[in-house]
Amino acid sequence: MNPLWTNVASIAIAGFIGGVTNHLAIKMLFHPRHPIYLFGRKLPFTPGLIPKRKDEIGQSLGKVVGEYLVTSEGIQGALRSPELRMTIERKLTDGLESLSTQEKTIRELALQYLPAEEVAVWETRVAEWMRARSHDAVDLLWSSGDFANKKLGECIPNWNDDRKLLISQTIVTSLVSELKKELQTLNGERMLRRMSGQFLEKSGGFLGALAGMFMDEDKMLGKVRSAIFEQLDSPMVQESIQKFLLRKMETYEDMTVDSVLQWLSNNGGIGWVKEQMDQVIPWESWLTRLGDRKVNDLLTQERTSWLTSHIPYVVDRVLRFVESRIDRVINAIDLPAIVEKQVADFPIERIEMIILSLSGKEFRAITWLGVLLGCLIGVIQIFL
Repeated sequence: MNPLWTNVASIAIAGFIGGVTNHLAIKMLFHPRHPIYLFGRKLPFTPGLIPKRKDEIGQSLGKVVGEYLVTSEGIQGALRSPELRMTIERKLTDGLESLSTQEKTIRELALQYLPAEEVAVWETRVAEWMRARSHDAVDLLWSSGDFANKKLGECIPNWNDDRKLLISQTIVTSLVSELKKELQTLNGERMLRRMSGQFLEKSGGFLGALAGMFMDEDKMLGKVRSAIFEQLDSPMVQESIQKFLLRKMETYEDMTVDSVLQWLSNNGGIGWVKEQMDQVIPWESWLTRLGDRKVNDLLTQERTSWLTSHIPYVVDRVLRFVESRIDRVINAIDLPAIVEKQVADFPIERIEMIILSLSGKEFRAITWLGVLLGCLIGVIQIFL
């Protein structure tokens, strides 16, 4: 055989062997995926390197991620960056401006992202949460301020004799005015007629018969009303009512808040307050009415401008809050364990696909480098 072709064949065979060897070495990183047994004994290098060391790789990655890559210091530094702050502020501002132009109701906007059943569930949950928080606030005020044992007079700001006198005068003036108005209504006229009739019946005898025969009922009604108005405007009557109110105030101001609430209801003090709060603020119907409001009606130009001006402050407070608690969050989630579990659950086929997609050119270069080295070895062998 021609020595030239013999040398070319030697170089080609050596290059082929080098390329195949490197290619097999790369493949053996991932293959075989499971151990292979022959005559009851496991063959060497099975499974491949990455499948065999998958658990150790997960532990190492978890340690690296938890101790070096995702650290509380790194996250705190990211939270302090002006770029992140500006990005959040810009997104919130754009979101507010977009919402302020929405013609849809809050419920219609929510239905774009959630099914109707889930929206109803969320309304119920929010109502229950708000009711529970309002009850918690009442409990906190009741316990922290010791309101149960406080006297009623101590709970009213600037409660003194001058204030009691002013309140009693205001009540008397309002009471007299309202009584006059009521007596001039149809119901008041009926009451006065009934009183006049009862008076004549009780008078009896000659005087009662004479009054019934010769006195006109409308005139009598006018005289009775005028007499009552005259008594109501009398300083002596108003002073008597005022003294009565002052005596009652002095009696009630020494009562404790708990005793007043017990007197108002049979369910106990704090329980009655919560019941009255639930009646005054029916959270379910309030949320239903809120859901029927249009977004742009709630987010008027003035409100949007006000909210936009407070976005930097809110973002700063939220980021500071997150930053102050990031250590506890990192420790609580146990990041190394999460990474280790994710790697353990990750299919080896996906790992191979990811690595090959990232390093496929490098692996092919390694294969061709094996061919080149094999050819060089073949040339050296010829000279030797």
